[in-house]
Amino acid sequence: MTLWVADRAHPDNEPFFRACAGLDFGLQAVKADSGFDFGFQTTMKAVPFPLGKADGVWIRLDHPVPDDFLSSLRTFFTEKPIVNDPQGLIRTASKAHLIEIAQALPGMAPYLTPMKLCHTADDIVLFRDTHPDMVLKGLRGYGGKDVVRFRQPPHKTDIYTLEEAEIFMKARDGVLAVPYLDPPGGQSDKRIVVCDGVTLGAVSRMPREGDWRAKISIGASVQSAVPTPAEQDMVFLLDPWLRAMGIFLYGIDTLADNEDGRVLSEVNTLNVGMIRFIETHTGRPVIRDCAFLLARRLLGA
Repeated sequence: MTLWVADRAHPDNEPFFRACAGLDFGLQAVKADSGFDFGFQTTMKAVPFPLGKADGVWIRLDHPVPDDFLSSLRTFFTEKPIVNDPQGLIRTASKAHLIEIAQALPGMAPYLTPMKLCHTADDIVLFRDTHPDMVLKGLRGYGGKDVVRFRQPPHKTDIYTLEEAEIFMKARDGVLAVPYLDPPGGQSDKRIVVCDGVTLGAVSRMPREGDWRAKISIGASVQSAVPTPAEQDMVFLLDPWLRAMGIFLYGIDTLADNEDGRVLSEVNTLNVGMIRFIETHTGRPVIRDCAFLLARRLLGA
């Protein structure tokens, strides 16, 4: 199987990624069974490629990606399988998707913290009454961005006045408020990657010293990990829900709660990272396995 990759970093591809216009891409042909590098960028000359020639489409893009672009992909690939489905990507892109999960999947209740969608200062105050130490997440934030801690009494490194929290919220068209978790053993953010119903593996991300955010982009370190029974149950519950949206490759992030359990903090569906880290830390051919599962889903291979 050959993958033709249209790199968003290639200048010749700008018209397509801006407005789904133009059919000439900077493409690189790679064999899926030859150790495909999930992080490459090509500088090759653009090669004309008729969109109708594709047997299937795999979307893997860094945020931000306009919803209009994702929606328009179906006009080009009307009868082609797409992983993940554009409408599913739009639906799961917002942190508000966690609210939807809580409402639609009662079995997930043990694995979810209290949360509130906030659009006004009164919303934040109401949540603060029961959770004086909270985290505010921008609804379309990504990569550890647009996440702040809001607590009483305040700390010099936090947004700590209600006025500042309201400014942060309004600049992002709302926030998701969740309790700040401070387990006795310290916090770790675990990423578990699933492809077509198969759990490929997991890694833990440990915050850098002096920070509470466990994100690679801001200096967190990576350690080997395995999914706990609770996390396996989360995948069991979430997978049918996501499949119904056309989501077959995803990563779930979990946190340690204050009682030595694990809770869901995020579902990543657009640019599912940490696959290479999982392969490095487990010694298993995770990239090859992921490529095989994607091919099976896209091509019926």
